Amino acid sequence: MFRCRIPLRPLALTAILAVAAPVVPAIAAADQSASLSDGVRLKVRAEHVESDRGMVRVALFESPESFEKPDGTAPTQVQDLPAAPGRVTAVFDGLEPGRRYAVRVLHDENGNGRLDRALGFFVIEGEGVSNAADPRHAAFDEAAFAAPENGAMVITVPLRY
Repeated sequence: MFRCRIPLRPLALTAILAVAAPVVPAIAAADQSASLSDGVRLKVRAEHVESDRGMVRVALFESPESFEKPDGTAPTQVQDLPAAPGRVTAVFDGLEPGRRYAVRVLHDENGNGRLDRALGFFVIEGEGVSNAADPRHAAFDEAAFAAPENGAMVITVPLRY
């Protein structure tokens, strides 16, 4: 009896990948263009992250009422990203063209989900607001920006510790 010395599983896997490889990027590209046509893409670059401890929470707001709440519990969209020294980037899709938005960023180093303060006053974790407004006193109008009519936009939010 003839016995094949070439393992068939790796060959089968190679054949499947050879057929599927050109299809997967095309599907991903079609999916990406569909999401871009559904609204504006916003990239938020949180700058000056001091450490890799905890998470960086990037919150997108579309109204003064939600942005100016003391605890910031009503954002339109939120992304929690692993902290990394330097810069962390969040991407939000589906923004309505021409609508005003504001962004608030928190480096939650201890993972408790809120901005910690020493003696109730002094911020001990990084925070930042769009338009580089003072995060302690920023009103929605100071931090707000308008989404462009089409395409994408990039904003930078410097963190203050």
